[in-house]
Amino acid sequence: TLKLEINAVDENGNTALHYAVKEEDQHYTKALLANGAYIGVENQFGYSPLADIDPETLTSFLDDCLQSNGKFRRDDKYELTFRYGFLEPPRSDEQYTQTQNGVEQGRIGRVNNPIPELYPLHYISKSPDLRPLLTHPILLSFLHLKWSHIRVFFYANLVFYTLFVALLTAHIMRDCPSAPESPQNSSAILVEKASVFIRVEWTLLS
Repeated sequence: TLKLEINAVDENGNTALHYAVKEEDQHYTKALLANGAYIGVENQFGYSPLADIDPETLTSFLDDCLQSNGKFRRDDKYELTFRYGFLEPPRSDEQYTQTQNGVEQGRIGRVNNPIPELYPLHYISKSPDLRPLLTHPILLSFLHLKWSHIRVFFYANLVFYTLFVALLTAHIMRDCPSAPESPQNSSAILVEKASVFIRVEWTLLS
């Protein structure tokens, strides 16, 4: 038997999924995706399988990624299973090998550059044909899970910069003179405030 890594690339950086979508072979496209093919691998020309995949094929595959345990929805034991494996990028340092009958036949290629985990969703969001798929339960729930992991850092960052702006504004307003100053004194005040602002920035960055 011949065993191949499904995300292995050729000399042009193409995977089997690249060729399947290029040939508009919907059957093999779905079969590759169902067996773990990653949709975000870019070839040497900067194209991923998402550039040529049929939206209906991808929709059908996403529907297959959402499965129930066969119970009625009103049943307390009703469960839904979400499969996100096709969104997991292959390791960039993994060397794929070709084996036959358990014997290594040679190395056949690897993904050279690390791929951001959200790259497929970013590409889909920019594609007019694929953008409606962002409302699919599989992609929507994946985004929700990612947001639930990073929202603490987002809100902490937002609070930090809000406090920074509030304190800086209060400091400037407190030092603002109430009486009109001459042009020379006004320039001196502006220079002094600018130096204070720079010191505050360096203190926060350090």
